[in-house]
Amino acid sequence: MANPHSKHMQETLTLFLDALSQALPDADRKDLTRGCYFTIALMVSAFSGAGRIDGLVQGQLDDEALDAAYRPLLTYTTAGLLSLWRARA
Repeated sequence: MANPHSKHMQETLTLFLDALSQALPDADRKDLTRGCYFTIALMVSAFSGAGRIDGLVQGQLDDEALDAAYRPLLTYTTAGLLSLWRARA
């Protein structure tokens, strides 16, 4: 039996990619898809609470301070998506 969440996640990703394609009409759909994949992977890593951040940054960042992570994550991923788009221009 197929995972019903998978269909909803795919539909959501398609909506995001459609919106990004409208915002960046010259962007390659594969680059936008790749950028979304990187963003999702980063979000899962940042917000999983696995405690890996503390080990890597030796206490400089608190993986429990999710509220403080939203703005830097948004800034970082936006710049990443835009850089993928600009690399082709």
